[in-house]
Amino acid sequence: MLRYRRIAGLSYKQVARILGIRNENIISRWERGLIMPSGTNIFRMAILYGASLAELYPEYYQRTLTLVALRREKFSPKRSPPIDRSQER
Repeated sequence: MLRYRRIAGLSYKQVARILGIRNENIISRWERGLIMPSGTNIFRMAILYGASLAELYPEYYQRTLTLVALRREKFSPKRSPPIDRSQER
C-alpha cells in the first residue's frame, strides 16, 4: 500500500481525511502490516489508488485464493462429468 500512496502523491493525513479516518497513524499501521483495515476501507483504498485488492494485498490475496479453492474442492458436491451427446443422432 505504501507504494500506491506514494505514487498517488498523498500523505498519511490526506489519505486519512479522504477515507474519513480520524487518526492518520492508522494508515501507517496498515502499510506496515500491523493491523488490517476493514473491508470497507480496503475497497475505499482500492478506489483511491486505482488498484485491485490483489495488488494492495498480494500475499493475503494469494493465501485467501488458495484457502477458498481448497475449501471449495472439499465442500462442493461432486458432480459427474457432462455427457458428450455430440455423437448422438
